[in-house]
Amino acid sequence: MRLINLHISFSTFCAIFAIALAGLGTISIAKFGPVNIHPYQLFVVLGLLIVLLKAFGKFRLSITPIPFVILLFFIALCIGSITVAENPTNTIKQTVFFSFYGGLFLLSSVGSGSRFGQLWIYRSIILVSILLCIREILIFAGVIPTDTFVFFYRPRSFFQEGNEYGEYLVFTSGFIFAENLLSIRSLPRIVGVFAVFLLILILLPNMSRGSWLGCIMALFVVVFLGNKFGIKKISLKFWGRLLIVSLVILGLTTFVVSKVVPSNIVDSALPIIGEKVVSIFSGKDPTASIRWETNTKAFEYFMRHPFFGTGLGNVYSVINEDGADPLSTGDTKPVTTTSNFLTDILVETGVVGFCIFSILLGSILIFGYRNIRKSTDPQVRSVFIGSYAAFLGLCINGLTYASHMLPFMWIAGGILMASHESCSEQKKLGDSRG
Repeated sequence: MRLINLHISFSTFCAIFAIALAGLGTISIAKFGPVNIHPYQLFVVLGLLIVLLKAFGKFRLSITPIPFVILLFFIALCIGSITVAENPTNTIKQTVFFSFYGGLFLLSSVGSGSRFGQLWIYRSIILVSILLCIREILIFAGVIPTDTFVFFYRPRSFFQEGNEYGEYLVFTSGFIFAENLLSIRSLPRIVGVFAVFLLILILLPNMSRGSWLGCIMALFVVVFLGNKFGIKKISLKFWGRLLIVSLVILGLTTFVVSKVVPSNIVDSALPIIGEKVVSIFSGKDPTASIRWETNTKAFEYFMRHPFFGTGLGNVYSVINEDGADPLSTGDTKPVTTTSNFLTDILVETGVVGFCIFSILLGSILIFGYRNIRKSTDPQVRSVFIGSYAAFLGLCINGLTYASHMLPFMWIAGGILMASHESCSEQKKLGDSRG
């Protein structure tokens, strides 16, 4: 596969800051009508402008082009779906948002095109995750005041709801597990261990079961690929140590959750969390039946509009028969998703869009795996494995939430699309400079 080779240094710094600040969720620095401007978005726009300007010069861009071409086809289809949308205005808004994530996808790939950029993106993701988890602990301790809650405080950081923060935790888990389980380290060992402890501590009361499953998938991918490519050989001794460490961390976090997570009405958050864990295996979870009903209703609607769907962002019109605007502000917030990103895509863009989107996901996984296999730098390979784990974890989490309309899937996918050749060249360049 022929690659487009290129290196743009300043856009690398924009990518690092954009990806790090994406963890700040809904924090905004300005507002234009209904649109909030978030800090990371400024760096995305600045980075993309630099990429476009430099691309006309003698600089070389380091990306794998096929997934980006497929993404452009999907965005073009979304634009075309405006003509058949139930709510054209909403489709325009959602298409703009999705196109922005496409830009972040590109910038993440460009920023990861150098060894320097890739390693610092990797480090910044882990470090920012630690800072956000520490903030949640300060909320547990009562140092930072929190909003009112019914039964217990469900960590959500700066995001609108706990499920979105859960997606962020899945995203960071791929990199945190890679840092701890693979033999190549980019941060001090104590930092990596601390990040794992905080991840599990916050993940439990976050209570997003999709995020729990996503993190388990990320863990499995890191262990499997680390063993396959010889970074960390798996043995019975390794599994024994991993099991012991996991049980110790789980025990400590369970104790902390039972003692420090703010609760109301109930004495402790632990019994409720325990019920949620049991419900995964018992099949008696009421929200699962609601999601099944919602997905069934959405599929029936899809059968009436099978080819091009109802327009991006319009699945709410299927679920909320009153046609309420999901972007409106009121006492009740209408459901805006089926809680399954694949069902959302199928209903909103039809079988044509679903096929293009599926090919896009498949191409990211195929070319990402190829970059892992061909990478010669152990640290770069570890970053690729962490990104691959994060991407697959978010795909699993996406079966219970709309992962495609948050930035993290596209960041992980963008890192995977960086050219392994450019990373190898950067390592040689760094070695030659001593």
